[in-house]
Amino acid sequence: MAKIKRLKMIYAGRLTLGLVYIPPRPRDKEHIRQARQRTSSAGRKALNLKASCRRLELLLAANFEKGDAVITLTYDQQNLPPNKKEAVKRVKKLLARLRQSKKAQGQTLRYIYVTEGAHSGGRLHHHLVLGGGQQDLQLLQSLWPYGSHLHVESLETYGGYEPLAMYLTKEPREQGRPKPGERMWSASRNLTKPRETNQWMDEAATLTPPPGAIVLDSSSKRNEFGEFLYLKYLTQEPKPRKTRPPKGKKAKPFYF
Repeated sequence: MAKIKRLKMIYAGRLTLGLVYIPPRPRDKEHIRQARQRTSSAGRKALNLKASCRRLELLLAANFEKGDAVITLTYDQQNLPPNKKEAVKRVKKLLARLRQSKKAQGQTLRYIYVTEGAHSGGRLHHHLVLGGGQQDLQLLQSLWPYGSHLHVESLETYGGYEPLAMYLTKEPREQGRPKPGERMWSASRNLTKPRETNQWMDEAATLTPPPGAIVLDSSSKRNEFGEFLYLKYLTQEPKPRKTRPPKGKKAKPFYF
């Protein structure tokens, strides 16, 4: 069977995005090329990899889990920075000190942060996604002398990676970036990048989520010459490994 469909898959932790479409070919007649171009364009729009928010969603999914912390760093009145440049300088200093502390313990630091100031009365503040759960909160508080309160939530509070990415990019999306092409967020260099595959498939190719997966979004479009299928899903969480208690001892119950 002829391989006429393209299959694009993107894997980011438990999050998977897939797109199947029939691209136009050089030997197609003009009306066929145009029809296939329309479905191909619609499929790429559904995937929308060029959108900065989607890239952030995938980066979050590839590196952070539901128990990780989303922290808002604020400033007391007497410690307000004079401008955004100074605010960014302060949060970079905080992260450098936190990285040094974790390195001394043989650990690494994973983070993504944004600096905002257009809402909340124009008061500058930072949103920080921090890997490793909430174990570093006490240390983080000791390293942040500019505010007496850290607002802490778990990643799962936001209901998914896409809502969190939308929240973190709200200011530049709503008001535009201060500079054309400016990055909407900052991240540590050690983050895992999403994995992408592309291949040709035969005409019968389709998209099906694996057993137990949670489908987050799906769409399709078809005309007489082509089609696209788009699917976005979360795979099942890995089951914790069962461990036996030491011989002669009973396992103690764990509460959380």
